[in-house]
Amino acid sequence: MVGIFVALATTVCWSFSIFAFTEGSRRIGANAVNHFRLVVATLLLTVFGVLLIDGPPSTLFTSPTSSHYFWLGCSGIIGLALGDHFNFSGFAILGARLSSALTTFAPIAALVGGYLLLGETLNLPGMLGILITIAGILVLILTRPGTNEGYSEHHGSFAKGILNALAGATCQGIGLVLAKKGLNTPGPKLHFVQAAWIRMLIGTVAIYTLTILTRRFWTVTRPILSGNKAAVGFTLFGAVMGPVIGVSLSMLAITYLKVSVAQTIFSLLPVTVMPIAVFYYKERVTFRSLLGALMAILGVVILVWRENLADVAGF
Repeated sequence: MVGIFVALATTVCWSFSIFAFTEGSRRIGANAVNHFRLVVATLLLTVFGVLLIDGPPSTLFTSPTSSHYFWLGCSGIIGLALGDHFNFSGFAILGARLSSALTTFAPIAALVGGYLLLGETLNLPGMLGILITIAGILVLILTRPGTNEGYSEHHGSFAKGILNALAGATCQGIGLVLAKKGLNTPGPKLHFVQAAWIRMLIGTVAIYTLTILTRRFWTVTRPILSGNKAAVGFTLFGAVMGPVIGVSLSMLAITYLKVSVAQTIFSLLPVTVMPIAVFYYKERVTFRSLLGALMAILGVVILVWRENLADVAGF
């Protein structure tokens, strides 16, 4: 039961962070929010890691092996730096509810990556889960929202928002596979905060290196220093709830639960986002959008429980 509660807490934290990052992205841009929250999260995770890990402060840096750094670092680059940039762009255009619903595409990307990197196989229930999830996503895409449902045409076209959200979900799924590969690496067992810290640190270094090399550093940081206190406040809150508490709890959850069970609970994000969207933004949830979200979640549930369903059905 502890693992289930931790996974549910993870999903709730991510729900609040989505709204915070949506507000921040609409004020100073997705790129600025992504850069700022990575720095905040890395600093906070460094402090928490030093306080929580046994031994001197240097243990945080020296206890992980090179394989830990490689796989978790790649996970941070793809899942956090690149993936969340696409996600924030999608949030700004589509709003939190629809963007979060499209994250149900992440398990499909994780399944493909798991097959290629971890040797995971796909059976008939798994194929059924993918088809149902894609059908649910298509229902959501075809349900073009109005401005009272969170969609903002001022930040980009509806199609651009969909593509950004799906690209973000794909990066998250691949990032999850790489994180699992890193956690399963032989060597000392990492503290869950330490695993989150490695992902965040490498992701932050990577995105800032790219930004500096492309001479966009001041373009990205200038909005943060523009004096928009609301944007900074929303981004700080989102950084604490999402990449600090949420990501750390997700690492803890998979130490108690099977990855399939944890992923099922994480995929309930569209459900936890909906009541917040209705309460905070006064969004109108149509029957069709609700049906699409439920179909997508059902497909994800079938997908992650495919082995159990195959045993029961005798496939």
